[in-house]
Amino acid sequence: RLNFRVTNGKTGIEERRWSVSTVVRVPNNGLPQPIVCGRTPLAPATFNAVPDTIPGSGLVTLDWTPSPDQGAGENDVRLYLVFRRLDTIPVLDWELMANVRADTTTLYGFPVTSNSSGQEYEFAVASQDCTPAVSSLLVDAAIAP
Repeated sequence: RLNFRVTNGKTGIEERRWSVSTVVRVPNNGLPQPIVCGRTPLAPATFNAVPDTIPGSGLVTLDWTPSPDQGAGENDVRLYLVFRRLDTIPVLDWELMANVRADTTTLYGFPVTSNSSGQEYEFAVASQDCTPAVSSLLVDAAIAP
């Protein structure tokens, strides 16, 4: 609602005032931005499994860049799912290692310390939206130091 009081610019008995009131409809004002859920989210853009340089540590650091659906596109990515399995037995199911909340990070990093030294592992990451649909897996292998 807009309210105005206008005058003819004169003073005294020659002054005239008018009150004007009107309503301007703004249908999208104050509404939250809609979030699209339902289509499978896109996988993260890149994914790497990087073994530590210290022999015997067993540490492999996983890093990935956000899904194109996180800050743009459908803008509905809520989590990243991190998986691991032994590379020597690829018929094994993936072990869910962690859920990493999607935020404004431009490069995610996740350390995996429970690896057996000298063992080759496959690691994977997938994005999950609010339905919760899950993207395809991005996979990389690494030998634990």
